[in-house]
Amino acid sequence: GFRPVWGIFNGGHDALSAFSSHHFVLWALPHGNARYKVTDRVVTDQGGSKGEYTGRFYAAWECMDKCDITSGCASFTYNPRVGHCHLKDECVSSSSEVVSPHSDLFSSQTYWKEC
Repeated sequence: GFRPVWGIFNGGHDALSAFSSHHFVLWALPHGNARYKVTDRVVTDQGGSKGEYTGRFYAAWECMDKCDITSGCASFTYNPRVGHCHLKDECVSSSSEVVSPHSDLFSSQTYWKEC
């Protein structure tokens, strides 16, 4: 189901936090890129870097596009609070271990596609 998560657009108002949730991102995608799945928190084994996009706020769909055109990119770490994405070569699955809710990375998520 639809589960709102904290994000850049909420300004402290829970009603607006839905705009940065993964389900909203998939709904709002300009070209329906729904083949990515997302973890609640970033995976512990993120793999090697395939590129970093941190110079401005990137929407999750922009990071998906970056991963799609980058050779060897299988997943990316995304922080919806700041809109930064870190492309990775790690093949992730629904059984991949995620960081603790008490980790410094608790607000980041891993987006992944089937390898």
